Amino acid sequence: MSRLRVTIVMAMTFVLAVQFLLPDGAAHDSGVEQLRFVQQQIQRVVTEARPACVAIGDGIGFGSGVVVNSSGLILTAGHVVNTGKTELQVYFPDGRIVPARLVGYNLDVDAAMIQITGTGTWPHVSLAESTAHLTPGDWLISLGHSGGYEVGRKPPVRSGRLIERRGHLLVTDAVLIGGDSGGPLFDLSGKLVAIHSSIGDTIAENRHVAIDVFHRDWRRLAAGQRWGKLPDLDAPGPQPETDSLPESISQLPLLGVTVAERNGQIVVHNVLPNSPAQRVGMKPRDVIRMIDGQSVRTVPAAFAIFQRKSAGQSVALRIERNGRPLNLQIILDRLK
Repeated sequence: MSRLRVTIVMAMTFVLAVQFLLPDGAAHDSGVEQLRFVQQQIQRVVTEARPACVAIGDGIGFGSGVVVNSSGLILTAGHVVNTGKTELQVYFPDGRIVPARLVGYNLDVDAAMIQITGTGTWPHVSLAESTAHLTPGDWLISLGHSGGYEVGRKPPVRSGRLIERRGHLLVTDAVLIGGDSGGPLFDLSGKLVAIHSSIGDTIAENRHVAIDVFHRDWRRLAAGQRWGKLPDLDAPGPQPETDSLPESISQLPLLGVTVAERNGQIVVHNVLPNSPAQRVGMKPRDVIRMIDGQSVRTVPAAFAIFQRKSAGQSVALRIERNGRPLNLQIILDRLK
């Protein structure tokens, strides 16, 4: 799970020297017609799928996921939810924030399910029955909350090609960074074919858990079973969370609480051990009323303030505990 909150703009990239079949079934040489077809398909898929690409937060950092049915079942990567927490928050691109719970995971293949617990009917995508139709060179479309969730920003889009199959993984050159973990990978028809897992030593080494794995383990995952151990993925090199990212990212701040939005209030759900919040005595069920003198009623509003902070800076919190106001001054730690 990414512990980053930065703006990353990723442009769609296109490679022209590829041959494939257009919808009429006739093969064409690479050129403008191919490019136009790929571009049109990417635009269509992104328009349809983007509303269902969510960020998953535990109060410290973010991963990604994708909603796969109207009742709010979400597929994501196992390492995104392997944090010891079962209560999570889901952030939709339109700004909605809803609670969710961990359902099941298979860490051996880095696959997981979570379920939205809030009421509603949710935007969702369709699953491919398998990845058997994919061959090296096929175009694929990647979505994810690169760098972590950011208020008002839609999930960035990347495109790339299938490089190879490696066991249960699809390897592509559709570039992933921190925060993308658990996000969706689509074929040009808009079917979900994989979930982002990890990155390798180069930008052409991006690993995704094939949807076939989820189909195989669906009943066990949906029944709430949790098993396996995260593999080392053949020494994958820098992971999305590592300090191989730009030096400025290491200055991003950590408060150390998980929160929930309830009835127009930001309520502390958990206080992390040895965190700045714990050191000043914050407790579960505290209500955060103001940050640096600004009244806050929503989680995105609070995040927007913290995104302007750096590690080592001070922040003034006004909280409410059992109906009584308290003022706290906190020195923020560094994200790790």
